[in-house]
Amino acid sequence: MRKTPIALQAELVPQRFARIHRSLLVRVGGVVEIEPLDSARYRLRRGSGRMLVSRRSYRAQVRECFGMRGF
Repeated sequence: MRKTPIALQAELVPQRFARIHRSLLVRVGGVVEIEPLDSARYRLRRGSGRMLVSRRSYRAQVRECFGMRGF
């Protein structure tokens, strides 16, 4: 697939996918654990065991998509 993340994100259902990095979209239902890190970042563990780290500029999107409060 040869699309920019912005173009791909526009085609996806926003409640099912979250942008956590300028080059990463993640399926919300595929994340099994979220760990807050320093500097307003999060470590997300997918069901496959793969770890992804969000960037600070996407903090609000991560919190909104995963219904996080108080982190």
